[in-house]
Amino acid sequence: MGSTEAAGVVAQPNWNPESGMSSAALLVDQNGATSGAAVIWNTNGIWSEPISNSPGNDRLMLGYLDTTGGPTTVTVAGLLANAGGYNVYVYAEGANGGGTRTGAYQIRGSGITTTSVNLSQVGSTDFTGTFTQANNSAGNYVVLPISSGATGFTITATPGATTDIPRAPLNAIQIVPQGTIATYTLGGMISGLTSSGLLLANNGGLVLAIVVTGFTGREDGTDVVLNWNTASGQTGTSFIVQRSTDGGQFASIGKTEGSISQAYSFTDANPNPGKNFYRVEIIAANGEIDYTSIVEEDFAESTSVSAISVFPNPVVNQFTVRFSTEAGLPYTVDIFDRSGKKMQSGQWLSGSGEIQVALAKRFTAGIYMIRVSGPRNLTSEIAIQ
Repeated sequence: MGSTEAAGVVAQPNWNPESGMSSAALLVDQNGATSGAAVIWNTNGIWSEPISNSPGNDRLMLGYLDTTGGPTTVTVAGLLANAGGYNVYVYAEGANGGGTRTGAYQIRGSGITTTSVNLSQVGSTDFTGTFTQANNSAGNYVVLPISSGATGFTITATPGATTDIPRAPLNAIQIVPQGTIATYTLGGMISGLTSSGLLLANNGGLVLAIVVTGFTGREDGTDVVLNWNTASGQTGTSFIVQRSTDGGQFASIGKTEGSISQAYSFTDANPNPGKNFYRVEIIAANGEIDYTSIVEEDFAESTSVSAISVFPNPVVNQFTVRFSTEAGLPYTVDIFDRSGKKMQSGQWLSGSGEIQVALAKRFTAGIYMIRVSGPRNLTSEIAIQ
């Protein structure tokens, strides 16, 4: 797509052509200047509509990310905060033959109320040059709002009901501020065919250029090891590792400073019993903040432990943990509150399968989790009076 071609409901030039099913890219602004902004996308296929490769809107809608076998995601980082928020236009129309298809298009991110709108494409219809908004109805684009505090977002396209192959195509994304500041237009087609790729134009300049990819977690004994990569060195950037027990309320558990390296790792030596959700807060040198996706690790009770009992329960000043183990083995006993905060930790030698634990301080009455770590790992729940 040429730099002078204007396209979209809010027509803009200088789109950023990219290609491929999964990658990351830095983006230029509406004037063609380097903005420092970045985009990441991932899909299972690429395809194109049987329409002409004409400049402008036809070329915009020609190619698309094709959700064959799973959802498509596109993440944009670095929008300027706007008091009026933004409307995000998601364009969606694919080659569907005679089948009627429905896709769900969701927007989420830090400071954003997660919103999803369905779009249906009637069989044997291709783009004819006219944009029609869908709102849980037929059309070729949807509008998703984001709030004033949002500086980035993730779009997920998920296939829904269909009369043939489930698909939720994603051709373009356009970001329009509500208010008086400059317009951002992200749009695009990733096709690798004769059309252009994922596109962005803006006339305000994007700020955050930190692209984090491959954020993963894995259990390593009683630890959780987190790994992530960046598209380039990140000197001056801080990565704050955060953990949650419910995927909603996060607390910081560690910090890693950016460097010339593009590979980072963090070890959580004290994961909570049960489910652990992790994300990384990214703080750029200019103060802009963004977040990675969330990964989950589940420390369920070890299947090798035949039984565990805690008594007395409720607990007043001390309690006994009884389980099947040999005497004289070292164990660590941790006590966590319901938010996952560690309240007490100590080491003991098991005596004929029992560990005596005294509360080191006065606890607020309530429900707590205990984790016993050693040759065998197990968890239980106690009530403290």
